[in-house]
Amino acid sequence: MKETLKEVRFSKLPETQEDFQALLIEQIATPWGCAAMFIVALNVYVENPELGRICLDMVRLEEPMSQAELENVFHVLRTQYPFVARSYIAGATSENGYAAPEGDWVIYIKMTDEKGLRRKSKTVYVGCSGTGSYRPITLASKPPRFVRKRFGVKMDYEEDPWFVTDYPSILLPVPQ
Repeated sequence: MKETLKEVRFSKLPETQEDFQALLIEQIATPWGCAAMFIVALNVYVENPELGRICLDMVRLEEPMSQAELENVFHVLRTQYPFVARSYIAGATSENGYAAPEGDWVIYIKMTDEKGLRRKSKTVYVGCSGTGSYRPITLASKPPRFVRKRFGVKMDYEEDPWFVTDYPSILLPVPQ
């Protein structure tokens, strides 16, 4: 199986819904860009839960997030394991308390040529410094009109845009 490693860079966390949406529309053209945006949304949630919930709903295919999922999964992540979200940023390690690095944030995504279990789906793997391995995120592509319907923005994509559908391993704890 052929593997390629993609590097996605962000200069800072988006501070508004509009900033996140603009970045998302730019990044969802590729599965690795969408996976990286999920990590950005997790980090936004840890810093600002109200904005973070909006960002997570935007990047996920199925929205909005249920109150039960928010309370039982994301609230626990934010209050008990906030460092998990930063463990996906290159340079944030257990040795430095998962401190976000100065300068650009880099997220590594491993791509394989394996086919998705469902038509128009793809699993990519996000680098995690806390485990020294890659954790899966599954995405699905939708036609560009989906972006227009959801965000009110008409975009021309060479390929169909991507959205996150499944991410259970991403939320697992990492060693402190």
